[in-house]
Amino acid sequence: MKLFYSYFLFIISISITFSQEVGNVYDLNCYKYVMINIPKYHFSKQDDKEIIRTVRNLFLNKGFKTYTNDVDFSKLPAEYYNDSCIVLNCFLEYNPTIKTTDFLRITLKNCIEEIVYENTGKSIWSMGGAIDEAFEPIKNMNYEYDPNRKITPIK
Repeated sequence: MKLFYSYFLFIISISITFSQEVGNVYDLNCYKYVMINIPKYHFSKQDDKEIIRTVRNLFLNKGFKTYTNDVDFSKLPAEYYNDSCIVLNCFLEYNPTIKTTDFLRITLKNCIEEIVYENTGKSIWSMGGAIDEAFEPIKNMNYEYDPNRKITPIK
């Protein structure tokens, strides 16, 4: 009987831990802005612009306010500077090549450098398909910015 209770408690603790992790990974309602970081390397400037434009539009369609890191920072809203924890930093890693499979990884980090979302999309002959696959969980979530929910940076 003790073995049964031990096993039962173990399963409960694992499921609680897993459910908390999944909840945190996909809970983006406390973020208002997405700063898309343009990769330092460039395969092709035209491809880069297309990929970044597509990712930016996906975030805009979801309701986020988006910027790229080549923006004139003096033109950003004051709210962006006053509370950096409402900003998600988006990092893109991709390889548009002449090979048969393209891939794109989207990584979102918060103000304390925690990864709150990361997903990779792969597609044969189509970077658009790779972007859609990497972005699919965000497309399917209900996003609505909630200013009452905050991330507090560790100082």
